[in-house]
Amino acid sequence: MKTRRSPAELNLEKEKFEENKRLERQKLDADLVKLALQASGGNGAETLGFMVQTNLIEDSEIRNGVIAYLDSKKPVPQLQTEALPSDKLRWPDGRILRYTHLVKCDLINVSVTPRALE
Repeated sequence: MKTRRSPAELNLEKEKFEENKRLERQKLDADLVKLALQASGGNGAETLGFMVQTNLIEDSEIRNGVIAYLDSKKPVPQLQTEALPSDKLRWPDGRILRYTHLVKCDLINVSVTPRALE
């Protein structure tokens, strides 16, 4: 038999759900910006502008940051991606690291750590 939750418990669950939804949307919007910087070549500003104008980027902080950067007329950087050599993809115990997509990103000396599946 299920116990009834109090209004305070229901409100807390709702707040947790809304916060999780907001964080997931923020991650998606950040990934969209990264994708635009990786795949657009020299058209990064145009692609980012399209994403803002069509409301593909919903998070207000990210939208405002993109708009401010585009308004500054600074050149939009392009992320370079390069596959990592497979001999470097091992766990410390020697097992081979399985992966879906590994990249090495160079944008003002930023390193990205690969995400492992196991």
